[in-house]
Amino acid sequence: MSQQDLFGYTIPPPSETSSLAVKQKSKAPLSKGQTTFNRLLKKVEKLRKDIDGLHKDLDAALARHTLKVVPAEDETTRLHVEVIDLLYPYCSKTKVLSAAERRILKEFISELLDHVIGSDEDALERHKKMYKALNGEHYDEVVSQDMEMFREGINEMFAAHGLDMDLGDLDFSDDEAVARKMHELREKLQADQERMKQQPPKRKKTKRQLELEARAEEMEKARNRSLATMYKQLARALHPDLEQDEALKAEKEELMKQLTVAYEAQDLHTLLRIEAQWMARNSGNIEALTEEKLAIYNAVLKEQVEELEVEYHRTIGHPRYEPLTEYGMYYVKSLPRNIDIREAQLRMRIRSLQDSIANLQGKDPLKEVKTCIRLVSERLGH
Repeated sequence: MSQQDLFGYTIPPPSETSSLAVKQKSKAPLSKGQTTFNRLLKKVEKLRKDIDGLHKDLDAALARHTLKVVPAEDETTRLHVEVIDLLYPYCSKTKVLSAAERRILKEFISELLDHVIGSDEDALERHKKMYKALNGEHYDEVVSQDMEMFREGINEMFAAHGLDMDLGDLDFSDDEAVARKMHELREKLQADQERMKQQPPKRKKTKRQLELEARAEEMEKARNRSLATMYKQLARALHPDLEQDEALKAEKEELMKQLTVAYEAQDLHTLLRIEAQWMARNSGNIEALTEEKLAIYNAVLKEQVEELEVEYHRTIGHPRYEPLTEYGMYYVKSLPRNIDIREAQLRMRIRSLQDSIANLQGKDPLKEVKTCIRLVSERLGH
């Protein structure tokens, strides 16, 4: 028994090679609506492909970072802790180091402490005492003050945009938690901006504005009717309970799941794809559509393009990929190379730290201490 598509046309057996685009079958050029339809379809498909590719590239880069850089960073931190413990006693050795040398050494150890304190639970209390001796302040008090200042700054920034956000007990030392919160705040800010755009103007609307709004409202109603009709007709054609063949029944069950998700998301492109996949709709179906119907489809597809463009940019800023921000996210394809460079730098640093530790534990540790002081002095421009 032959099947009919959503527009009443008899269709051939299922095929996965059917195209969604309108094809020119005669010398007559495509209409403006048909051309727009093809262009928007192509853009939706490209954006979806780009988003899928972006996720794959970012996930691969994140795995590469976790596998290669994180262990090197952990090893570097561990060696820094060891260096601090070996150098700190020399801060009070007035007989072997001058006041200027001890001052530089203290600056160096304080700098290292800022990076490693808290990374080693066993050394935490010892490092806090060092911090107090070197800086004259309690570490916990400094952290508390810094967090409060940062929290106030964030609150003021969002208050300026009319947002009342409660940061609560957010731990600002947790980069991932901060990234998640910033992502949430950006989402809220964008949502509020969208609401403000949709607020009616205070001035009385012109006749032209009222006509445009009425037309847009009618277009929205027609769009919803079109999508609802398409969903219902597809649902009837794909209902698995009407299928006796087990293989086809399984296929229909899967397509029904996709159909329901697509309809709930108002995803016209997927609805069209499902119809083409199951019914092998030829391009003549779309060609038979009126310009009014094409205008409705084009409006929906345009919205999808805008949503996908937003999704693409939000993907880059997702908290999941926060560890990758240090490599620069402007050109995702360069992430693997940047990650390898970072790992190579850390490996060089590890070898240097291992050599320094061996010298500090050797026969002439003071020589290594003075070497460290000289190198730090040159770097700081003393």
